[in-house]
Amino acid sequence: PCWGLMILTWLSILKLPKLSQPARKVGIGLLVVFILIPILLVVHWFAFENAESEFFAAARRGDTAEVERRILLGADVDVVQDNTNYTPLIVAAGGNHIDTVTAILRHHPSNLAQKDMMGKTVLQTAQENGNKEIIRLLKAAGAKE
Repeated sequence: PCWGLMILTWLSILKLPKLSQPARKVGIGLLVVFILIPILLVVHWFAFENAESEFFAAARRGDTAEVERRILLGADVDVVQDNTNYTPLIVAAGGNHIDTVTAILRHHPSNLAQKDMMGKTVLQTAQENGNKEIIRLLKAAGAKE
């Protein structure tokens, strides 16, 4: 049955005279539903996943300029990685990247209480690393112990 739909779709695109106008419309509709929409969804998913992973990579490296660029392009400062529960702020604080932490905090993240897969908040991560400046910045932003 799927092959029949594919053949009808391609025949309707070629506008062969043997197909009626309604059959061509059905064929084009099937092309959109079964081919173009899934392709667009995959491309969108890949672009989003790639952009999100690049945002986390920049936070992990302490690449403040790239983090700020990603935020300006629409990256969500509150995004949470599925497998680790990390946020960009947790990653930056874990790497002791003061400038990157400051850049993210400028955009008022709302999930300062987010816990990673080990059950630690961003403030607890900073406290473990002993970076007093990051601890001060997080507390000033409203992070609680």
